Amino acid sequence: MDTKDSAAIARLLDFSGGAIVVAVIQVALVLYLSPSGLSTHAAVVSILLGTVGIAILLVGLFWHRIAPSENTQFTQKLAAWASTPLTYVIIVFVLWSYFEVLTLSVAIAWKNDSVGLRNDEQSIAKVIDRLVLPRRLTKTQKEQISRFLQQFESHEYSIKRSVEDQEAGGYASDLDEALTKGGWTKDAANPYIFSNDVPVGLSITLMQTTEHAAKNDPRNPNPSILLQEAFGTAGIRVSAGGGSGINIMKDSLVISVGRARKDTFAFDSEVPQ
Repeated sequence: MDTKDSAAIARLLDFSGGAIVVAVIQVALVLYLSPSGLSTHAAVVSILLGTVGIAILLVGLFWHRIAPSENTQFTQKLAAWASTPLTYVIIVFVLWSYFEVLTLSVAIAWKNDSVGLRNDEQSIAKVIDRLVLPRRLTKTQKEQISRFLQQFESHEYSIKRSVEDQEAGGYASDLDEALTKGGWTKDAANPYIFSNDVPVGLSITLMQTTEHAAKNDPRNPNPSILLQEAFGTAGIRVSAGGGSGINIMKDSLVISVGRARKDTFAFDSEVPQ
């Protein structure tokens, strides 16, 4: 074999093997530092490619000893490839493209993990808000409720809560303030109802006389519906119930403020219930 061709082949093998080894090391390092880490599959592939690269590099280093004395079709093609700069450009381009695609994939994985982490932080904050922090209405929420109620006829209401629940008492005060600004008034005969049997969360109970119950008209919402819609404008979910009967001589609207809910009902709302 021609000495010039042999040297060109050795140079090509050295370059190819070295490039593969360097690329494998870089890829393994990037994967190792990625959020998902270096998986077993990726490690096996890296070892195999690295072994191939080292083998090619060793063949190049000892090519002058193992090269066939006579030219073969394969060595002639190898010498032709080794003699043109385009071959080296293609090798560099292929390895560079592979590395760039991998880097982009890792970057996307980092971004997804960052988004997931932010979502986790928001979820944790929501849990703390629901399970730890006391329920209170913001100034904006109070204004939203009062502005809505001011558009309709005012009504009387009573507030029911446990005298021992300080947190529920603070929340009830905020609701009371919003309703008062909305033009509503507490029942003069029974403004507050203190009981140890208060439903969990926020609820409304409207008891009506049979006469008034028969006159319920969607175009003229009853007090319970008005409160539900008013609370809804402020992002507050509320349970509602009630009834009517011949023994009921006067309509009564009771807003029950129990201990904060810990179930999915509370987590689906914008504020603690």
